[in-house]
Amino acid sequence: MCEESMALGPMWQMLGTAMRFYRSKDGLSQREVSERVRTDHSAIVRWEKGQARPAAELVREYDKVVGAGGLIIELHAEAVALEKQQKGKLTSNSTSGDGDDEMERRATMRLLAALSAGAALPSSALEIIRPQVPEGFDHADDLAELESLAYEHACTIGSLPPREFIADLLPGLADVRHALTHRTDLDMADLHRVSSQLSALMAMALLETGDFTASRRWWRSARDSADASGDLNLRVWVRGRHALVESSKLGTPAMARIAAEAERLANGTASAGLMEVRVAQYSLRAREGDAAGRGPGLLAALDDLASRLSDEVTGEDKAIWGWSDRRHTKSCTGLRVLMGDLEVYDLLTGQVEEESDPRTHAMLKVSRGLCLVRAGDAGQGVAEAAAAYGALPDEHRTTAVKGWTRQVVTVLPAQAASLPAARELRALTTS
Repeated sequence: MCEESMALGPMWQMLGTAMRFYRSKDGLSQREVSERVRTDHSAIVRWEKGQARPAAELVREYDKVVGAGGLIIELHAEAVALEKQQKGKLTSNSTSGDGDDEMERRATMRLLAALSAGAALPSSALEIIRPQVPEGFDHADDLAELESLAYEHACTIGSLPPREFIADLLPGLADVRHALTHRTDLDMADLHRVSSQLSALMAMALLETGDFTASRRWWRSARDSADASGDLNLRVWVRGRHALVESSKLGTPAMARIAAEAERLANGTASAGLMEVRVAQYSLRAREGDAAGRGPGLLAALDDLASRLSDEVTGEDKAIWGWSDRRHTKSCTGLRVLMGDLEVYDLLTGQVEEESDPRTHAMLKVSRGLCLVRAGDAGQGVAEAAAAYGALPDEHRTTAVKGWTRQVVTVLPAQAASLPAARELRALTTS
């Protein structure tokens, strides 16, 4: 097989990722770019796959056509320089060193910044960057540092914009990947545990950007790593959390299967993961109108399960994998909203005043609007929901927030559908 039919190396792959990203961002096809750059369509395909080295003059044209602002030119120059440096070392029987790592580090950081700042985050970029990042970052020194990193991310996933969160998360994932390959002195089960936690966080963040396909791939990685870790509670939690996010889309065939897996693994033992499963199941019933008249019984069952949680689980109030009293109250409040319990309005008002995370704050306000609509005050309810969603910065208008807000539109009576606030909310949540 000739050299230019296979991947040439990390730097050329990163160059190809950047080329594909900017071309897609501009809505251009490979054939359109090839015509403007005046080269063969097949050449564009190979460049973007990191399978061929484009000439500098063609790179300049490509950068100009897709509006990359010189980033593609810079990455190409560094790829060429690194390749020359490595060839020189081979000739002198030397080995790669800090200089090579620094070049790759600079290129990776440029690419991460470009991708995280973009209007769309291509999942293909994550798949290419992930195995390349380890050689370009200062790695965590020990397991405790990796665990601390995972915990910090688990505490900020609800407050950071998803794209910013993804950019922050990638180096940590790379550190764990590097450790699993190179750090034989560390416990592999513990490393798989951290890998599972970070992969689940990536899956959640990608879902919030609307990239469902990439999200499911990362959920699969999270499950595989959790299974490899042997940590039963983690295995249940990853599946339970995945089931919960699937339930937000009115359920999927995968949701029932994943929830069943979690229940089988839990075998009746109370855990944060089993709580996630129950909330997912009850939420789906409520969304489908199957919880009418049975709400108190479902909530009582949830309270009973929560009462059997360990102090370690209930004492965790910051990380996403804890189930504190505050988390339990919010989950029950959300279920009561879905079940049409109008008495929850005052409780929501108190939670709005206490909440600092922008997305949760907006969703609580939207929930109040939903209650008002159901209570017969459609005008005030839809106006409150539209104001809450409209005030949310674009970077926080995630899949979950948008989906929750759409419920206000779906329950509006026909005579209220033409209200200005209703039209505004419909436009905001369908854009």
